[in-house]
Amino acid sequence: MLRKEFKKAKNLGGVKVAEDTGVTRFRSLLIYRATVEEDRKKLWNNKEAWRSLNVVNGPDLIDKVLKAGEKKAIIDKIDEISGYNDETDEIIKNSSVQKER
Repeated sequence: MLRKEFKKAKNLGGVKVAEDTGVTRFRSLLIYRATVEEDRKKLWNNKEAWRSLNVVNGPDLIDKVLKAGEKKAIIDKIDEISGYNDETDEIIKNSSVQKER
């Protein structure tokens, strides 16, 4: 859902082509939305932190305080909790191969 909202398209001669969505921003938004509301208020929507780090919203704060590797680790955990992982890819791939036969 978030990927669909975040995806932009440009028109090239009557053909819509996906533009770069900015992986860094997408990851920050994913972490922001995956954080439960109570924690989001304390962490990412902390106005005092916004002022001290000169940001205007939660996803911007995430960009300021988390390193790329930390974001990746969080995204990996979100995927795991959501039931999406490399094993899921293999299961889906193998089941589609069997259906084709």
